[in-house]
Amino acid sequence: MTQSSKCKILVLGGSGFLGRLFAAHFSSDDRYELHYLVHRTRPDWLAEAASVNIIDAREEHTFSALPKMQSLDVAINMLRPDGSGWCLDYTKSALSALTKTGIERFVHLSSIDIYNGSTAKFIDEHTAPMPDNAYAREHCQIEDLLRASPLTLSVLRLGAVFGDGGRNVVSFFNEAQKAPLLKLGLRQALYGRRRMHLVSAASVLSAVAYALAPTSESGTLLVTDDDDERNNFAYMNEKILRFCNRPDLSNVPELPLFCLSLALKVRGQSTILPSRRFSADLLDRAGIKRPDFGTELDLYLEKLSLRAVQ
Repeated sequence: MTQSSKCKILVLGGSGFLGRLFAAHFSSDDRYELHYLVHRTRPDWLAEAASVNIIDAREEHTFSALPKMQSLDVAINMLRPDGSGWCLDYTKSALSALTKTGIERFVHLSSIDIYNGSTAKFIDEHTAPMPDNAYAREHCQIEDLLRASPLTLSVLRLGAVFGDGGRNVVSFFNEAQKAPLLKLGLRQALYGRRRMHLVSAASVLSAVAYALAPTSESGTLLVTDDDDERNNFAYMNEKILRFCNRPDLSNVPELPLFCLSLALKVRGQSTILPSRRFSADLLDRAGIKRPDFGTELDLYLEKLSLRAVQ
């Protein structure tokens, strides 16, 4: 930790919805000092939250300012790859410059999508990744690159994050407002207790706070709310319908799981994901406090419903 006793954090990216929540949470805490390297444009809200340095991720020479940023304690990579390879190239350039600052710790936000090609029904931190698309492969390549560096690395593999400003759950909410009840009922019957692998933004921020602490253990950590039995399609859908003032479909009988497996197989999608579980053992052993999943989902759906009315 620096002499100011504040943890100086360099944020790579972080201009999306999760980054906005991160900035609001950590900039209001006197223990942290935030510095941003924004790879494209700077959102208005960021100017009020932190010291900001704007760079273009595709121009390597712009990293020349990084070595001048001395006394940084930790960097966190919040950029999301798109499978094109640009994020991997960016990370290579940033990593080269970061090592010259004397920084020793790095927190990287990855994704559980790297397991999508696996046949394992239960995933923990020891399960080998098996990416099945360019997006997931780029995530793995970035992880491998960082592990080969001299930095102390923490990798947080995130589930499907939901929260104010996010996109997860939004498509289900929008459809539930207008779709015919017959269609919604059929989907409820088909998807039933399908695991959604959602994680609240609040749970993610708790895990990030843990990873940023100098006393935290380095390594890989799965960050989901998958241990909550309510983290399934039926529960989510029933909640959405309630917030949309649509009829209750909780009494719709659930079709056998093989029906969903058949439908997924026809679409060329994984038949393992509906019943797959992700371990939360390391989250719990680390003492990371996660808010109640149902409460966080309600808060999010309430905001979506208010926006729909407006």
